Amino acid sequence: MIGVEYAIMFAKATELEPEFGYAGIFLFFQVWHLVCRCVWRLQLKHEPLPNDLIYVRHPPTLIREHYAFDIMGQIYNQEETARAMKFRLGLLRILEVFWEKLVPTLDNLREGSIGEHIEPEIANNLNPHFTGLYQGS
Repeated sequence: MIGVEYAIMFAKATELEPEFGYAGIFLFFQVWHLVCRCVWRLQLKHEPLPNDLIYVRHPPTLIREHYAFDIMGQIYNQEETARAMKFRLGLLRILEVFWEKLVPTLDNLREGSIGEHIEPEIANNLNPHFTGLYQGS
């Protein structure tokens, strides 16, 4: 989180608009989350969801993005933070549409057994939740 705080403080010091100063951080965490979801869909779609549904829906990447937004609220004023929030929601909507369009492609890849070629180590590094699923294998 020190890196996130530094990035936001640097954006403010260089007088970058708060929307754009925060956008890079937001996209980093959201794209990482998107990759985790893709791996889950490709490899583990047949696995039942774990009891901790919050963790699956919000792995550490999204928790960190939320903390980054809190840090931004401490660095920028209320009006600037509100503008960044609107921009953040717009980016999130774009990513959601992208995910909806990506799901059929992932399902086609999964039918071709591409998920079997993703190493457990890669999946574990993307999201620690995958570790438990591979312990038995």
